[in-house]
Parts: sequence; structure tokens; C-alpha cells
Amino acid sequence: MNCTLCSVAQKHVPARIIYEDSVCCALLASDPATLGHIQVLPKQHFQNLEEIPDAIATQLFYAASYAASAVYEGLASHGTNIICNNGAGAGAKGHIVIEIIPRKENDGLNYLWEPKKLGPNDFDDAVKKLKDKADYISLKKEKKEKIVQEAAPVIIGSGVSSPPSPSGQATIPAAEHQENPTNAEVVSKDEENYMIKHLYRRP
Repeated sequence: MNCTLCSVAQKHVPARIIYEDSVCCALLASDPATLGHIQVLPKQHFQNLEEIPDAIATQLFYAASYAASAVYEGLASHGTNIICNNGAGAGAKGHIVIEIIPRKENDGLNYLWEPKKLGPNDFDDAVKKLKDKADYISLKKEKKEKIVQEAAPVIIGSGVSSPPSPSGQATIPAAEHQENPTNAEVVSKDEENYMIKHLYRRP
């Protein structure tokens, strides 16, 4: 498979990587819209969001959120556009990417589109079609939660280890799954302050 972004994620080609973990990496775009334009991408090859397992998608958007924080603090941006081109019809180029674009007032970028003139029947029809599919999302979630409840965690020593996923892919532990608070990761004072800033950041 010839995917440029896979080559970047696997470090086969040079890139200005500013963050990485076992799941994703964040790098400066080679063709930026503005100074500090960051791309966050999964290390595994996925073409669209629908293919990405929940745990990987969670980590991907978590990293994108912190990339936006880095833009606020590091470049004093006034805001960010966070864009994900999902699918060929939306301009995706074969590997899913979340774009973090720093914005400042009067920077000349324009992401506004001309509003379409639609009648009440058009809106009603769209609501009906989309709501049916949105309800299906909750059904899928309930089914997934039932499967998780049936698969009890395996206790090993003082920690909790979840069974491997059916796909064999590694999952990312979530903070809310930690049943033993004494095993919580110790956060340094500087990191804690940074996390608080992240929660209270303002454009």
C-alpha cells in the first residue's frame, strides 16, 4: 500500500512531528493554511472515521484537543478551525486526518459557504432521514455496552486488565475504567496546571 501519511507515521519519511504516542501522531502540515497548522493522524491506516475503533478514535480526538491547546498557548491564536475531511467526497486523500488550523482575527482565511435556500419540506425530509439513522446509533451503543458487561475484566495482581478486542487491536485504557484509585497515575504540578488551563482555555 502506497500511503504517504502511513510513511510519515512510521517515520519512513521526514516530518516535523510535535507529538506521538502508540496510537497517533501530530505534525506540522507540509502545506499549511497558516503558521502552526497541525495534522493529527492515526498510525494505522484508516480511510474514514467509520472504520476507526472507538478506543483509537477517542485517543485521536483527545490528541487533537490538546493540539488546539498547544496552538492557543504556543502561538497565541485567537481561535482554531478543527476540520476532518471524511471520505473522498469531502476531499479526503486516503488516510484520515484531523486538521488543527490556528486562526487570528482578519487573517484572510474564509471557510464560510453560501447558504442553500431550502423549503420546509426539505428540512422535514432531512430530519426524518437523519433521525432514523441517529436512533440506530443508540442501538449500536447499547449492544456494545451489553457485550462489554458480559466480558468481565480479568484481575491480575492490583490492576485490572481488559480482555483483548475481537479484532486483536490494542485498546486504550480510559480513566473512568480505573476501579482502584490508588493505581491512578501521578500528575506533576506543572502538568496539572497545564490540564487546568486546557479545561478553561478561551479563544
